[in-house]
Order: sequence, then structure tokens, then C-alpha cells
Amino acid sequence: MNKIQSADDQLSQLNRAVEMYQKKRLSRRALLDILKWDMAVTEESTVSTFLDGVRGNQTLTDDLIDEITRLYTENVQHWAFPEEGGLAKALPEAVEGTFPELIQSLKSARGALSNVLDKIVGVNVRLNLRSSYGAVVDARRLMSSEIALLERACEHVGAGTLLAPEFPGEDDLGQPSWSSPGGAPLSPKQIVWLADLGQKRPELTVNYAEGISAHSSPPQLVTERIEAREWERIRAEENRRLEERMRKGMARSCPRCESAPGAACRSRAGTETTMHKGRYIVLARTSQSIRRG
Repeated sequence: MNKIQSADDQLSQLNRAVEMYQKKRLSRRALLDILKWDMAVTEESTVSTFLDGVRGNQTLTDDLIDEITRLYTENVQHWAFPEEGGLAKALPEAVEGTFPELIQSLKSARGALSNVLDKIVGVNVRLNLRSSYGAVVDARRLMSSEIALLERACEHVGAGTLLAPEFPGEDDLGQPSWSSPGGAPLSPKQIVWLADLGQKRPELTVNYAEGISAHSSPPQLVTERIEAREWERIRAEENRRLEERMRKGMARSCPRCESAPGAACRSRAGTETTMHKGRYIVLARTSQSIRRG
């Protein structure tokens, strides 16, 4: 559940959505969509308090009260996710959270981009910001598409929707299916696709939690981030060693252009140039000889 907002803040957010609907600033569909995801990241006791208030709200129609109640009691309340703590423990910068919380974070980011668009239009300096405006619009559009995909995948995973256990033709290629111990976690797009395939042959289906129950390797993104960090560490160490060799190289004369210690190397035309390799490579070879004895 949302660890940042207090129970009072969560309740206020749920009630605010209802108030916006009553003021005709939200459509019924938009209200139900907001409530669904807000309730998904809210403690059950707080949702219960909210629903009690909805049932006592005489300005809401009976059918809407019933729909809001069933949205939670027959849907969101029963979502269960195959959560594993510490999946990204090797990445200190990773912020652990639930699948619905990820979606809410993306929605908040999309809202922030909308505010940025308003600021671009309202900047108090005469500028041509059409390119900047277009770039933010494109980013918001891409984010909206990804949010819609994540929402569908989240509902499939949470509700335990049955998925096809493998991709068409996967067995012919000799590749392990995603639901086997040697398989890999699915992307949101793959989850949605396999849910559609699963409806065609329900006798051969498995829900996502069951499918990944035998997986032991970290998610691909975590693995890639760890590998990228290791390469960055290696490159930083190589650069540090090169800079150290060049610093020491500057302390001696250059065997190629005979520049004095502390002076920059020079080209044949006499202009300053980058340090000649011989100035620091010879030094590195000498150091290696000394270490070898």
C-alpha cells in the first residue's frame, strides 16, 4: 500500500474525486477509473470508511453507489500480486513499491507534464517554445499509452487472469516457455497478448503468479541496470588509471617531441597538441616491469 500518504490523505483523495464528479468536473467513467486505482493503493480500513461515506451520501444515485461499492468488493479488494521483497536490492537507488503504486506514480508524472505545458505557454519571456511544447506533448502521449497498457496488465495479474503458457511457435524454436523454470518474466504487452490467447484455449492456461513461481533470476531490467553499473565502474576505473598515467607522464619529458616536464606536447609544426602516447605508455610499461621484478 501507499507508504507516503497518511490514511487521512488517502481518504481525502477518494472523497475529492467524488466531489469533482458532483461538480461535473469528472464524468462517471472517469470517476470510477480514478477510484479504482486510488482504492488499489489505499489500506482496506480506509476504503471501508470511504465506502460507508458513499453509502450515506444522499446526493449520489443508488446505482452509482452500488457500482462504486462493487468496484471494490467484487474487483479491487480481491487483487493479489506475486510480490517479492528485495528484487532490486542490488540497486540502492531503486524504490520498492507495488504494481498499482507504480501506475499511480506514472499518472502523477503525467499530471506534472500537463502542468509543464501550462508553464511553457505562460512563461513571461518572449520565446518561441513550440518545439519544447511539442516535445512535452509527445512525452505525455507516450506516457498515456504506457499507462493504459500497464493498467490492463495490472488487472490481469491482480485478478489472476488465465494466460497462455507459451508463445505461438516457441516450442518449435526450442526456447523455454515463460512459465517454465528457465523462462523470463513477461512485459505488460506480453501479458495482455497472452491473456487474449488464453481465452481461445482455456484448458491450457496458467495465471501469472503460477507461471513465474519457479523463476529465480532477477527481472531483466534489474539485471541490465546492474550490468550497466558494473560497466560504468570499469570505465571509471580505466579513466582514473589513464588520467593517473597522463599526470605522471606530464612530470617527465616527452620522448617524441622532447617537451620538458610540465610542458604540453607539441606537433611537428610547433603547436600544442594532445599528449603523445609514448609519454605515458612508456611509463606504464616501466611500472609493469618493476611489479614483475
